[in-house]
Amino acid sequence: MEIDTLKNQLAVLLCNDFNTWHTVLNNTQPEGYICDYWKVDIDSKNINIDLNSGMFAVDDGFLSSYITFVRNGNKHNEFYNKAFTVKGKFKHKGENLFELKDIDVGIEIDIF
Repeated sequence: MEIDTLKNQLAVLLCNDFNTWHTVLNNTQPEGYICDYWKVDIDSKNINIDLNSGMFAVDDGFLSSYITFVRNGNKHNEFYNKAFTVKGKFKHKGENLFELKDIDVGIEIDIF
């Protein structure tokens, strides 16, 4: 498999990995908000892969979401957009199948 194809597949998988981004959003500050929508953008050109060790790193990605929170008894909607980095391990399990492990997202967790 070509390295560019592998990078593209990893980008798609990471962008849609609900567990990873759910965890990130659950750990943001302040707590007590509702996430109405989230989207992750990763350009495959920003992914570095070490095939020998099965390690990957994303140098630059963006997490965007719309959140609703209550302040002084009133609902507020806020757009949350933060840059992040990611590193972790992957295991190629066949055609278009990957297992991601030990994912570490570097992101500023404060929404405001």
